[in-house]
Amino acid sequence: MADYVDLQPSDDSLITFDGSILEVFAGSVSGRFHAKGIEDIEVSTGFGRNIMVKNRFGSDVGLGYDKERLPEIEEFVARVLAAVRSTG
Repeated sequence: MADYVDLQPSDDSLITFDGSILEVFAGSVSGRFHAKGIEDIEVSTGFGRNIMVKNRFGSDVGLGYDKERLPEIEEFVARVLAAVRSTG
């Protein structure tokens, strides 16, 4: 199991991951995803900056992020996807 990590991609959002559950909180957008259900996490750059959690079971969730936080977002996504892939 991965260590607990969290990320604040913007001033009004939070993403947490404890090794088995990814939780997203951003205003009216929220979601809870089991690691085995996560297909991918895409980070779009450019004008429409968005973090999109692709889910096998149910709805995908997307939220915006602040441009200056991109390096920590990419590191967070890499850690979460490594843990997701190790769960099979």
